Amino acid sequence: GLIDCHVHLASEYSADARLKRVEQSEADLAIQAVVHARRTLLAGFTTVRDLGSRGDAVFALRDAVKAGLVPGPRVLAAGHMVTP
Repeated sequence: GLIDCHVHLASEYSADARLKRVEQSEADLAIQAVVHARRTLLAGFTTVRDLGSRGDAVFALRDAVKAGLVPGPRVLAAGHMVTP
């Protein structure tokens, strides 16, 4: 399968992305991450590296995929972004 080394499974960039950052809860991010993980797997990616995610949603997704609870690629999660 394919490997994508730069994804953000718990977010999606759009015109209202900044507004969504304050409106969405941790639970909303987790559900969105499950949807994006499934789409990514169906696109042929078997491993992804998630570089920068708010909260713990991406870690929960990583663990759920590994346990076989949800379909998705293997997730290498970095957690919060580190920026200057």
